[in-house]
Formats: sequence, structure tokens, C-alpha cells
Amino acid sequence: MPNPLYLIRIGTKDPRFEPSLELMNNSFPTDERRHDDELRGLVESSPIFAFNVIMADGERAGLITTWNFGKFIYVEHFAIEPRLRGHGLGIRALRTLQETSALPLVLEVEPQHTSPDAARRIKFYQRAGLNLWATPYTQPSYGLGKAPLPMALMTYQLEETPECTQIVKAILYKNVYKVKTIDIPHALF
Repeated sequence: MPNPLYLIRIGTKDPRFEPSLELMNNSFPTDERRHDDELRGLVESSPIFAFNVIMADGERAGLITTWNFGKFIYVEHFAIEPRLRGHGLGIRALRTLQETSALPLVLEVEPQHTSPDAARRIKFYQRAGLNLWATPYTQPSYGLGKAPLPMALMTYQLEETPECTQIVKAILYKNVYKVKTIDIPHALF
């Protein structure tokens, strides 16, 4: 039986924050993440946003940032240290998140046709129990100088329906990306 794995919410003053931020910056293209100073402010001020380190065998193995919207948990960024990849830590981290939250999970991925890495990531998330939604989705820009991107949504314990898709998209656009023109419809799930 593997040693326990923990997700620990940290702040910007925690010594694990800067190495985890570096991992995020090395794992995600500029257009797929907010500016570092904006992230630091969010970590310190938002009660619904969590910057979590993944701890395994007593060491920092990665990071997972989440938003708790009450209806679902949105996984914004998730990365395992390169030297620790391929050892099952990613699946264990997602399962830990699934087990510690009674809420469905939602995350964005690059469409599988965009690259072999994108197809590999989707298969990884499917092994963790997530389903790929067919509805087209665009990730809005993270801010000035950053481009919107074609993405796909994947979920755990959340059925793809037109109404559900509309709600998830509206919540993400308004809260994560600060798109002002989106109204959140009445909750249908």
C-alpha cells in the first residue's frame, strides 16, 4: 500500500509556494495562467480559491489549484514535479481530491486533436474517472496580452447537459476569468 498523499492549502509566505509557482510557470504556457502578482493576490484574498501543494512521502510532489463554487470544484492548475511523473502520483492526487470533496470536479484541457500531449492528458484524466464533454468550449483570456484558447471541459460526477454546460461556463467565465457579460443562470444541478 502506498504512503499517504496529502493536499495542503498554503499561502504565499509558505516556503513551498515559490517552488510550486515555478512548477506552474514551467508546466503551463503563458496564455494558460494568470500573471504571478495576480495569482499571489488571489491566494491571499479569496476564500473560494485554494493553492494546494501535493505532499507525498514527506516531500512536495506537485500542486493543484482549485475553486470551490459550492456546486462543483474547479481544478484550475494541476502539475506533478517532472522527476516524479509516471509513478501514479497524479491519479492519487485527483482521487484524494475526489474523496475529500462531496462536490463534482470540473477542469479544462486542450482538445485531444491539438497534440499528442493533449490526447495523453485526456486519457490520464479518463483513467482518474473524469469524462470528456463534447460541447465546444473556449477558455477566455487571462488578461492583457493573453489569448483566449480552444479547450474542452472534463468532469467527475457531473452530467453533460445543455443547461449544466451553460451554468458551468457562466460560473467559470464570471469568477475565474472576470468576463463581465456572463449572467449565471439559475442553478439546475
